[in-house]
Amino acid sequence: MTNAAIRHSSRRASRRWNASHARAVALFLMAAPLAIVPAGCASYQPVIFSHKFHREKFRLTDAELKGLNFFASTDVLVQTETADMKATPTGSNVILVKQGTPGAVTEVGPNWLRVSFLVGGSGMPFLAQVGSESEGTTDYYLATTVEGSQGLTMVKDVPGHIAIHEGVHYTIVEGYDAMLSCDWPELQKLIDARGIGEGRPK
Repeated sequence: MTNAAIRHSSRRASRRWNASHARAVALFLMAAPLAIVPAGCASYQPVIFSHKFHREKFRLTDAELKGLNFFASTDVLVQTETADMKATPTGSNVILVKQGTPGAVTEVGPNWLRVSFLVGGSGMPFLAQVGSESEGTTDYYLATTVEGSQGLTMVKDVPGHIAIHEGVHYTIVEGYDAMLSCDWPELQKLIDARGIGEGRPK
């Protein structure tokens, strides 16, 4: 692990995390009463997961990504948009995902990851901020499809912070600018176990 990568992780870890997490939406589809997804291990050491400084730098495989724990960087509050599932922050169709709740990658794309916080759930996508607009950062933000487009858009950039999941519209009340974080010791352990330095032979 280079000093540059460690410094980057430290800087990202110290950021204020305003995030919304994907799995809240899948839970929401269950139309359960007010639900709280409990936080995971309190001893984890979160860092914002970077496409450039983590995924690309260490050439993480699909299997390795699916074996890591990912987390919501802050509490996330989601409510439905549909008339027959009207909800308020204290109503019957509100889901709260607590910061630190562990999630698993269910699907891997070239610049996105789908993460689930429920066993068996399909999860919601997180899109890496890449290109000139990223200003050097490549964090993964909660994303969604939008009507009339085939690609993904970050929820923070969608008017009203609406996420679409399986055709249902949801409002991200809190944490719409969610970023993925991971447990730094867990990632470091994976890299160290390779015994081949920072990357993997091409």
